[in-house]
Amino acid sequence: APGGAATAGGAGCGTDGAVADAPANFTPAPHPVIATEVIGRAHFSQRSLAILDVDGTPVRLQGVLSQNERQRDAAERFLSYITQGTNQVRCEPEGDKTYECRAVRSDVRIGAGMIANGFAGADPAAPAEFQHWEDDARRAHRGIWSGQANR
Repeated sequence: APGGAATAGGAGCGTDGAVADAPANFTPAPHPVIATEVIGRAHFSQRSLAILDVDGTPVRLQGVLSQNERQRDAAERFLSYITQGTNQVRCEPEGDKTYECRAVRSDVRIGAGMIANGFAGADPAAPAEFQHWEDDARRAHRGIWSGQANR
């Protein structure tokens, strides 16, 4: 392979046609992990309401900060309601290690609904709209912001 092109084995050739061996300590670069869309049946993780378990794959909801696990039953009912009883969701990578998840049938944003209904708070690092949803839930005393949940 003249001109330094790679051979079928991947080693480079010098201008004299000799194939150079890789150094003994050579380690190929790791392939970057690229987050991909996750689709399937979801339930909230036993660890946190900020994490969906989508057919065994843990998916961190963008902008959601789980603050009170007492909202778990209400959050599961909400998920069932917006998915029309199927719990089918589509999650797309959004931000650093988080996903924007939506109900497949209704296209409702799950993280937004969690915060707006007071099932969870907004992550301070999330976009401003998440804080607005939390502020509305606080003013309306929904979920974790109700007097009963704050006792």
